[in-house]
Amino acid sequence: RIGYDFVEWDIPTPAAVGDENISIKAVWEAEEYNIVYKDMGDNKDFSGTHENGYPTSHTYGTATTLKGASKTGYTFDGWFTNSGCTGNAVTSLGATAYTDDIPLYAKWTANKYKVHFDEYAVKYADRKGGYTRMIKVGLRKGDAASVALIQLVD
Repeated sequence: RIGYDFVEWDIPTPAAVGDENISIKAVWEAEEYNIVYKDMGDNKDFSGTHENGYPTSHTYGTATTLKGASKTGYTFDGWFTNSGCTGNAVTSLGATAYTDDIPLYAKWTANKYKVHFDEYAVKYADRKGGYTRMIKVGLRKGDAASVALIQLVD
């Protein structure tokens, strides 16, 4: 029986000697599957923070509601069942839709920020030229994006 493990036979004790009609029933237990959270892409560990009460398993025959996630500098775009995070985001796991451990992939979109140079514009307004210096700082924790420090040189 898909989604269930056989536990035992339920064999009732006859009420009296000679009873011929006995109903024997199989006892089944719903299987439980692990939910494995990952980041978008092939085999990337989950790098965000789960909302409180997020599920770590899914029981066959019962729908499981998923919770959101957060990550500094990113917008969470939902959980997906494929590593490319294509198609529609999944908000719940159907009662009978899964019969094995379930990988879910977080889709993140980097937040965009505007940098305003108003205070520096006054200082450099009369300059006919100048230079900028870029210093590679390293890789950002979480997504390994390159980080650089930009300096305006007098």
